[in-house]
Amino acid sequence: MDYIIALSCTPPRVYRQVASIMRLQLVTSFIAVADVLSAQRETTRRQLDAGKKKRAEGPRVESLSTGFSVTHDKITMLQEMMRKIFTGLFMHCYRDMDPNIRMSCIESLGVWILSYPSLFLQDLYLKYLGCTLNDKNAGVRKASVLSLQKLYDEDDNVPTLGLFIERFSNRMIELADDIDNTVAVCAIGLVKQLLR
Repeated sequence: MDYIIALSCTPPRVYRQVASIMRLQLVTSFIAVADVLSAQRETTRRQLDAGKKKRAEGPRVESLSTGFSVTHDKITMLQEMMRKIFTGLFMHCYRDMDPNIRMSCIESLGVWILSYPSLFLQDLYLKYLGCTLNDKNAGVRKASVLSLQKLYDEDDNVPTLGLFIERFSNRMIELADDIDNTVAVCAIGLVKQLLR
């Protein structure tokens, strides 16, 4: 991770592109592993609760308790690694000179929020989608709008997005009049979702 972070801050654009692709894929892979571990942890929790209801003591309950603890620690470690990559890289890459790097960052952030909302569906991460609504490149603005549309498609996400809507709703409405037609069309779709 430290090597990737160092690469992402180098002046040659090619190294920054490679580092951002590696970083984005690394976080996506961490999310996949964390999802598997979360399912495993839930199964262990149910088995442990069932064992406690039966008031069964012994090696089985102790083994389940240890397994639950180990799985929880692994998930916590993965989340810390995701946070480290985000703070070490994302905060620099979403402002990179290359619009392709910025666009891939925003697209990936949208995927991360959807696939792992327990960590990424927070204002700390959402604000980057809102900030890129003002990007000078139309592709980056469009990536941000499309990511937001996917977020609003999930009804469970809407209550969490209240503060985000307050802060960025005016900009979303302004984008319906964007100079780039594709961004304007996507923004109109987003505004329709907001009205719903």
